[in-house]
Amino acid sequence: MADPSKGLSIAGASRLLDWTAARQKILASNIANLDTPGYQARDLDFQSALRRATGDGTSGLVRTNERHLPSADAEPSPRFPVQQAGARFDGNTVNLAQEMARITENGFLYQTLVRFINHKITTLKHAIRGV
Repeated sequence: MADPSKGLSIAGASRLLDWTAARQKILASNIANLDTPGYQARDLDFQSALRRATGDGTSGLVRTNERHLPSADAEPSPRFPVQQAGARFDGNTVNLAQEMARITENGFLYQTLVRFINHKITTLKHAIRGV
């Protein structure tokens, strides 16, 4: 398996931190709507966020007009794929155990990204000081 941190810059990791914050809000919203009839649980796609953060899949084209291709640095509008968990009799698809597991996973990702950024900054400090 390829190392996902290869090619990940401090700026890319920072964008992923923003993504984890956005995901946390969505997951909290799912839990808040646990008893709302017809509510469809939502989530964000990590793989597409990682591709954007590392620059994979970019076309290399130059944007010459604001109405052309969106900037790789622009914050895209988040996509909310509906989770295909079994709906309850009232049409609500929120599964509390799944949501809590996703919140835990998101917290681990956040902590890992913070450690990654701290390591990169420490490495830069050592390089500047010549240590």
